[in-house]
Amino acid sequence: MRFGKIHLRPGIKVLRQTRSAAIFFEETTVKILSPLFSLACVLALAGAVSGCATDQSGDEKMTDGKITKDVQARIDQNPDVGPPDSVRVQTRDHVVYLTGFVSTGLMKQTAEELARNTPGVTRIVDEIGITK
Repeated sequence: MRFGKIHLRPGIKVLRQTRSAAIFFEETTVKILSPLFSLACVLALAGAVSGCATDQSGDEKMTDGKITKDVQARIDQNPDVGPPDSVRVQTRDHVVYLTGFVSTGLMKQTAEELARNTPGVTRIVDEIGITK
């Protein structure tokens, strides 16, 4: 196709023309960009939708309060570590802090192991003192 003194390749069309200039449009660019644009939109939408989903599995539903209750219950129910020994549990950001006093080093290790095996615990800070 010929436009004035300019030779146009096949696939290029005149989009708008004035007396002094013409705006050209290349169809091949649109054919390539259209699938890429569609793919980008699909990926963006998939990312946005997946962000709305809630994960109800595993450690995500374990709050610090629930972790504290679970660890304290395990310690209190264990005859080697429970009363009359005094072990207190606090949890912050899934990190369990153990404080208090027990009679032997084995009791301290048992309390730490009970906390470590509780779902949702990411780390243990053991500050339990030994009285004997």
